[in-house]
Amino acid sequence: PGRTLTKADLQAGLKAPGVYHDFLKLCLEYDTSKDLSHFRKGLLMVAKAIGITKLSAKIGLSRLSLYRMLSKDGNPRLESLIALFNALGVHL
Repeated sequence: PGRTLTKADLQAGLKAPGVYHDFLKLCLEYDTSKDLSHFRKGLLMVAKAIGITKLSAKIGLSRLSLYRMLSKDGNPRLESLIALFNALGVHL
């Protein structure tokens, strides 16, 4: 059975690689939007949980670029997404 988590509990749980791998997998599987907006929102939640500054330094983007890339109106380049996935240890 499922359970409802508060946003704070979800953010705390998303710091663990095993948890955010499964979370991102579910975000991608159940995203029915044309532009993968739900998946990008999930990526942003994971990035915030881990630390935007830490991730942006790992992938070589500024914090602002990472936020823009994952925003509602963002249009990330494949190269940037792959760099983010590598930093998170996520494989396509």
